[in-house]
Amino acid sequence: MHDPYNALRRPLALSLRLSSPAAQHIQGGPQNGKQKKTAPTPPEFMPVDTSGVGEFPWQWNNMGTFNAQTWAFLNTFAARAPSGMLRLIPGLTTWYYNLISATAYVWTKDDRARIDTHLKDARAAQSQLIQAYQSMVSPISPADKQTAATALGLNAASTLIYVVDYQIAYIWSGRKDSGLAPLTVSEIRATPMDSLFTGAPAAVRKVLKPLLEAAFQNEEAWAAEIDSLWNMGRAIRHAADNTFAPGVANDSGMYTIDRSGVTDVRHSFTVAPSTVEIENTLSSSKTITQSLSMRDAGSGSALVSVDGAQAARVPQSVVKLRAHKGAPKDVLAHDGAGDRAEVRITYHGPAEITVSAQAFAPTHGTGWYLEAPITQAARNQSGTTKTGYQFQLPVDTAQLQAAEMSLLQRLLVCRAITFEVVYPNGDPTRLAKSIPTGPGSSATLMGDVHVSANSKHAAKAAMQTDTQTGAPSLVLKLGEDAAGGAPGPLAFVIGAQVHRPFPTLDPAMRRKAKFQQLLALPPNAAPVATEHTSPGDALVAVYEGIFGTITSAQLQHAGVKTALDYVLTYVLGTQWSGTAARHAPPLTVAQMRSALMLRALFPEMPLEGADLLTELHAFLMQLPARSS
Repeated sequence: MHDPYNALRRPLALSLRLSSPAAQHIQGGPQNGKQKKTAPTPPEFMPVDTSGVGEFPWQWNNMGTFNAQTWAFLNTFAARAPSGMLRLIPGLTTWYYNLISATAYVWTKDDRARIDTHLKDARAAQSQLIQAYQSMVSPISPADKQTAATALGLNAASTLIYVVDYQIAYIWSGRKDSGLAPLTVSEIRATPMDSLFTGAPAAVRKVLKPLLEAAFQNEEAWAAEIDSLWNMGRAIRHAADNTFAPGVANDSGMYTIDRSGVTDVRHSFTVAPSTVEIENTLSSSKTITQSLSMRDAGSGSALVSVDGAQAARVPQSVVKLRAHKGAPKDVLAHDGAGDRAEVRITYHGPAEITVSAQAFAPTHGTGWYLEAPITQAARNQSGTTKTGYQFQLPVDTAQLQAAEMSLLQRLLVCRAITFEVVYPNGDPTRLAKSIPTGPGSSATLMGDVHVSANSKHAAKAAMQTDTQTGAPSLVLKLGEDAAGGAPGPLAFVIGAQVHRPFPTLDPAMRRKAKFQQLLALPPNAAPVATEHTSPGDALVAVYEGIFGTITSAQLQHAGVKTALDYVLTYVLGTQWSGTAARHAPPLTVAQMRSALMLRALFPEMPLEGADLLTELHAFLMQLPARSS
């Protein structure tokens, strides 16, 4: 769509940019007349159509709570129209949640190779330890293992548990002879190695001690690797959960109390400066003024210049006036207007407000907006890479770089607006009869910049005599007292600066596309399981491959019905987590999924348990996303 006013938009935006409070600060302020030659050029503000969301509720912090109206205003896309005007379209968090929920981390071949290497080395050290013990001390019989299980309070003991937990940590450490309870698995790991071998023969200690040290070192290397990979996938799931329903304790969580007293928790944005500083700035007597000079050029066109710059020929409808009831009319089309008009738009109490989506912090799990995994998933999909971050649901990667889609970054707002149209050779008598005055009048600049009243701001228009030229003029005032004073709850939005999400995507992917289709993705859709029809089957298979088949007697003893419940609730949730010893409820799957460090949840994991926790990682990653 052709924009007939394109020639005016850039100089109009430029005058706004150079008049803004930030620009004046960078340049040393208009009051001293000095401008630093090395000062950076402030970013350009673009005009904003806020008809869909209203004016900006600047009181974002209301007695410790984030204003829900402010959140609703910021929860928008800034979509650039062909004319260059920004339209605010609701649905930012819905769109983002659909994307982040469709993204999962799939281990690469290198990831798998590193994990397998650590597991192989750990198994080798464990096997060497068992072989050396049986060679130097004695073979281990089933009766020996049952003796160890009874002493340790276990249903059964593996050969490795017999050697490490029973013989080394209970017998040779001297705890049995001292009448002390056996060490737990976590206590064995924390105990100095020499003290574990106090009662062992010197020759045996010389051989077995390095092998046990190697087993623990390989386990630590595996744990570091598995936690690193865990956080690759956990971060995006946590960010999605924080988008869906963060808790009040979350740094990014805003909360409002509704009339029923129920707390409504929602994700938030950072807003600066404080509401006190915004109010002080809005209340000031500072102004920004833009001026346009118009001259009738015939054939429905006009020569228009912005702030004295070179004139451009544009349609005469560049400025329209409208009464409370009636159609808008060009300013030069009113009876008695003459062939010229000087338009001055004054913004009272201009204030700049910085806004941004609260970034997700992987280290402590707060915030919600996380771009990096989605960026990598888009690249991998375009390059047909099947590992690393991947979209598990169909996503058009071109939509991520839609030319018209941006996020709000900075707003330029004001307390009140005065719109003046001066007619240098106008007829005041005829103008008074033809020009719209009284309450409810409005103006439109370049077709889409609207200056009008709303429920919070009255608009008053009146014919006056211009104090500078003595010519007849129309003055349209909107908002609070233009001379200064306390601002109302809503601020007029003069302009906005925006930034495009996913800025590091490859240029070849930056094709213009409609992004609304992303809003249609189901918000509770789950990533597709890539390895097993049932992730739980693999988890049980790995456990039974290490510790033996799960019997009905074991299910009955644990109080569960299925083998999967036995592994999750009894083995992992109760025994390995240590909750049984603390008389605490079993660790839940939800707690496992939300853990910052998965390995740290299972301090009582035996040495041979690394394979099971490796499979647990895949199991938790393949669980469905949070349901709505």
